[in-house]
Amino acid sequence: MYAWKYPALLTVACLLCTISLTAQQNPQKPTAVFSAVFWERFMSARVSYAPWGNETDNNATFREVQVGFSAPSKKFVYYGSGNLKFYKPLEISELENVEAAADNEPVDRIPLAEFPFSADGNEETKQYLLLFLKDPKAEGSNYKIHALPFSSSEVPFGSLKCYSQLGETVYFTFGKSKASLAPGKSTLIQGQIGATSEFYPLTAYFLTGGKYEKVMSQSFSFSNRQRGMMFFTKQRERLRPKIFLENLQALENSIGYGANPLIEQMPEEKERQGLEEQNPVEPVVRPEA
Repeated sequence: MYAWKYPALLTVACLLCTISLTAQQNPQKPTAVFSAVFWERFMSARVSYAPWGNETDNNATFREVQVGFSAPSKKFVYYGSGNLKFYKPLEISELENVEAAADNEPVDRIPLAEFPFSADGNEETKQYLLLFLKDPKAEGSNYKIHALPFSSSEVPFGSLKCYSQLGETVYFTFGKSKASLAPGKSTLIQGQIGATSEFYPLTAYFLTGGKYEKVMSQSFSFSNRQRGMMFFTKQRERLRPKIFLENLQALENSIGYGANPLIEQMPEEKERQGLEEQNPVEPVVRPEA
């Protein structure tokens, strides 16, 4: 009697399936993409965050990021519109307790750091390198965050964004590029960088008594499939560059990409998904001449 309904129901089911599949294949565009690194040497930590910025939801999806000191972390995406908050990752026993979210029982997470962020409604995805710094005023493992713009237009591949933390102008060469940096300033250098990794010389000078005095010389491996940031600073009264390099990475391979706002299952691997694949690139440096 109602046989006409079945083709219609089948059509609706197929349509819903197609919409669901399309949504999975074309996830929402992130509001921001981050990578993170510790400023202090020999610092490292695993941090946890909610890709959708909905950390107050009892069953919010969380992902972990491994942050070291020698190279930026694997990229991780953010779909939220407010501040990005980092927490201490839950232990296995605590992850099992996340099941309590179904009964509206919140899971306590220990905050570690917070980056003030606000989506401005622009469709362009923002990109930042987050510098983690130990907060001497805080108790426990709390960190301050200093963010630097790190979009491909700000720092194209095959280039270095250079910053000076010195009290005098530094003159330097990198490969065939030459530049000078006044105290507290920054500049972008782009040389004739090849597609394969090669060692390029980095030499720095101070102008003393009208003459250029070489104060630092080293080489490090670089290619046009990399980009990075370099900070001229002093350690024990000697000029030392801090170099953070990033390899070309597909957005789809970033931590948190395509994640659902809410968790559907509770296995411990959910929060730690992709953690084992986080292999940052460390600059290969030749010792000073």
